[in-house]
Amino acid sequence: RVFDRGNVELVGLEGRIRLGLGEFEAAGELFKSIIAIQPNNLDARFGLAELEIAFGQTANAAALYEQSLKISPQNRRALLSLIIIFDEAGKHDIAEIYLEQVLDYYSESPQVQYIAAKHRLESGMLNDAEYHTLLALELKPEYIDAILLLSKIYIEQKNYNKAVETVEAVLASNRGEPLLWYTLGAANSLLDNNDEAIQAYARAFTLQPDDEVSRIALENLLIDYL
Repeated sequence: RVFDRGNVELVGLEGRIRLGLGEFEAAGELFKSIIAIQPNNLDARFGLAELEIAFGQTANAAALYEQSLKISPQNRRALLSLIIIFDEAGKHDIAEIYLEQVLDYYSESPQVQYIAAKHRLESGMLNDAEYHTLLALELKPEYIDAILLLSKIYIEQKNYNKAVETVEAVLASNRGEPLLWYTLGAANSLLDNNDEAIQAYARAFTLQPDDEVSRIALENLLIDYL
């Protein structure tokens, strides 16, 4: 900044850092200073939208993302953000409108397919959710978030064996992922494979000792089974 004070990218970068540090007021001033110079700067607009989310003002954030789409109608980040915001608000019908748009433009993106799967799962469309998750994994085979989501879908479908198989297929190369172990424990517990479930929960808890969910799941299983 000392050598290039007029560089708005550097101002935006500092805004991102301040946002990450929780210095919301300072971050907001930096993003607003960019907007004053470049009203259509999308990165600054997204920064302001994320500030609104941090303050719990999701309606304001949605409005900022929708304004960004007027500047860049095919902007993937804005479309995905709107899907997430409206899904979390329980407005799945509105999220579906934005999902159809982003799928038209970016169907080859594993992240887009993953967000589509999450949306369809939250809308209760389990088969569609499975379809999109499998597409995401076809595009990116080692996509851990998609693997976890697919396992969750199989559990919702009461297809516990497939949930176990899905996790075990990637566990050898991802043994340090506590969520994989937790999911394996949950699926095995539903199959009454209690010894395997205990081992999996214990592994998840060992990898992440502050994980209260794994600890409680392990305690409850130990109480019930032993």
